[in-house]
Amino acid sequence: MSASFPGMNKLEGFIVLDEKFSILTSQPFFVGRNATSREITAFFVQAGFVEICRGTWFREKDCLAVFDVGETNLIFSNGFSIPIDVVPLSPLGRFLEKLREALTIKNKVAAARGIVEK
Repeated sequence: MSASFPGMNKLEGFIVLDEKFSILTSQPFFVGRNATSREITAFFVQAGFVEICRGTWFREKDCLAVFDVGETNLIFSNGFSIPIDVVPLSPLGRFLEKLREALTIKNKVAAARGIVEK
């Protein structure tokens, strides 16, 4: 989530490992603890995201999607929630349409069950 945490990730270079091309990045080390699922939900809801499915969050106002969110990908350090190794994207085109479609379906299912999504 480099837009939310500038300087968080650094491109170190490119390597070939086991005949496969890889991008090598680094990020600072933070002493902290893994977040619980409730803390993850609170973090993303407070930031204006809606959960589409487990590990996938979307914020319509700036069209930001975050994938691979889990208890080992968000830590608490010195009173701050810090996303580690999540995959942020600004989806476009068909991908954006599919995310919005999934959110609509989720909201319809929730409404049918009597759950109101904020």
